[in-house]
Amino acid sequence: KVTPTSRSKGASGTLALATYVKYAGHERPGTLYMGEALRAGDRVAFRVSTEAPGYLAVLSVDGRNQVSVFYPAGATTASVEAGKDQPLGNAVELDESEGPETVVALLCETERPLVELVAKARKAASRGTLPVDLDTGCVESRTTLAKAGATGPTPPR
Repeated sequence: KVTPTSRSKGASGTLALATYVKYAGHERPGTLYMGEALRAGDRVAFRVSTEAPGYLAVLSVDGRNQVSVFYPAGATTASVEAGKDQPLGNAVELDESEGPETVVALLCETERPLVELVAKARKAASRGTLPVDLDTGCVESRTTLAKAGATGPTPPR
């Protein structure tokens, strides 16, 4: 199950996360459709829309409950301006883990260490299911990717 765009409203305003995919072996990126399975080697990219500036991180919890930081590359959340459909400038190549992968965008009012946010996500993942709120004090927006694991041709639409 894929939710291509999800929205959340909180103290920092509204945050929307949109997901795009570049299929392994294909040149052009495409739109990720609801229910469409992804495979190892496919690359996903994200865009965010927010009504207020803040500090952004994008985390992932895979089917093995492993937490990864998809954005930013540094040690702290990255500054983001208010705006619509802002590309994050990086794409993440999916590994071979199978099952659902929950991607959570966090928009915080102040700069935050990523280790703090990752610890909150690990704590939530250790309970078996991710709660609606990771209890970070940040606005959250999430999407769930369905990962089939093995590589193989995924036809673009």
